[in-house]
Amino acid sequence: MVSSRGGYCGCCKVRLIDGEVEMVQDSLLDLPEGEILTCCTKPKTHIEIEIPEE
Repeated sequence: MVSSRGGYCGCCKVRLIDGEVEMVQDSLLDLPEGEILTCCTKPKTHIEIEIPEE
């Protein structure tokens, strides 16, 4: 398991289904619309996410 908290490995990438998040750190990855890195965000509201089955 990689523990970066730097926004560059993508291990914590999830799809944001519902809710709002605030970026607390810039990600070094270009993410498609609707995807977030949990290491770089914090919830502003109740959120629903989809975790990949990888």
